[in-house]
Amino acid sequence: MNFLDIVLMSIGNLWRRKLRTLLTVLGVIIGATSVVVMLSLGIGLKASVMENEEQYGAMTEIQVSGGGYYMENSSSSDLLLNDEALANFKGMENVESVHPKLAMAGNLIQGKWSTWVTIYGIDQQELDKIEVDEGKVPTANSGKMELLIGNQIITNFSNEKTGENPYWETGELPDVDLMEKKIFTKFDSTYETKPDGSQVEIPAKKNIFPVAGIVAGGVEDY
Repeated sequence: MNFLDIVLMSIGNLWRRKLRTLLTVLGVIIGATSVVVMLSLGIGLKASVMENEEQYGAMTEIQVSGGGYYMENSSSSDLLLNDEALANFKGMENVESVHPKLAMAGNLIQGKWSTWVTIYGIDQQELDKIEVDEGKVPTANSGKMELLIGNQIITNFSNEKTGENPYWETGELPDVDLMEKKIFTKFDSTYETKPDGSQVEIPAKKNIFPVAGIVAGGVEDY
């Protein structure tokens, strides 16, 4: 029996059992397709996660925070996050750049509208990398404290009395003009310790920090 006879016999046997042959072929197709799809999904999800992490700098950035109970109760000057510590970071191997950042909570108020934000202070080198749609990037030699407002901040303003946020409820932006009208910045109340050990609350004051510019991008852009 030659090879051709074997092929013809196989085809004949398969043809006599059409249903079994069809089910077997379908099973092989479905199984192979499932394996390919799962591999494709896994590779795609991995690539997407890695791309997002790299975009936000999570793979190349390390944030070192100061403060906390341990820092405040330690007598070691090596734990202080000061200029000396920054210089030490810059001298480390494989460190490309070091940029200090100060963060604190603040309340932005304009008329009946207000929102809590995190206000960051960063060095001029990093600040100059930010693109603006309106105004300009604040500079250290301007002689006054100025704000650079994020492009999504306006969507967070709510009515102080009712607590309603028109953007999240109706999709309409609140009647807030960050560039042309005065905007007040208020920080949390502070406490002063008297000689007898008692503390007196110092109410927060409203500060007027001019808005130098607004970050480029629409209200939906991160």
